[in-house]
Amino acid sequence: TELKSLPPSESVDRLRAWAYSNFGNACRLTGRYFEAREAFETALALAEKHCEPDDERLAWLLNNFAILCKYTGCFEEGRA
Repeated sequence: TELKSLPPSESVDRLRAWAYSNFGNACRLTGRYFEAREAFETALALAEKHCEPDDERLAWLLNNFAILCKYTGCFEEGRA
């Protein structure tokens, strides 16, 4: 929640995206899948806004979201 209080800018949004991604991974690894999903969705929204479609960091984030979808049985969503 403190991440949301930072002033908006492209560099801050990128940092925010990676922070949410890391938090999502931590939540996934500890079985907190609902929190992980929220974190990854926020990270993806920020990253897609500021990264090129072929950016490897975006691919890494999408892969982590797909892993979460696999763990939660949302296979079609993870494929998209």
